[in-house]
Amino acid sequence: MATKRFVWLATWIVLVAGLGAAAGLAQEEPGWTGRIIKRGEERQVINSLPIIERPYRPLHVYGNTVRRRYYRGTILPAPRDFLRGAAAFVVKRGDSWRSMVNGNGAANSGEPER
Repeated sequence: MATKRFVWLATWIVLVAGLGAAAGLAQEEPGWTGRIIKRGEERQVINSLPIIERPYRPLHVYGNTVRRRYYRGTILPAPRDFLRGAAAFVVKRGDSWRSMVNGNGAANSGEPER
């Protein structure tokens, strides 16, 4: 009876530790930006980044598909992608989706806070 408990406990610990290690290795996906076309210095910065590190952008089918394949293992967009893309485009076109969710969009866009 004690051996069964030990085996069960050891198995559980190994599984939990393995899941925790795998979660720590996963990279965080880039956020959304509402700007479809980048100009000037912003364009140079975006073009200097590898495609998997660039932010998701509405209507950028190829880049968004490459990022989804890399981070999620699927090329199909989830329903949340449509919502986040539309929200990024409509709410504040210069901010990333993550900054809007975190509530510090104005700090990142260069606009004065109100």
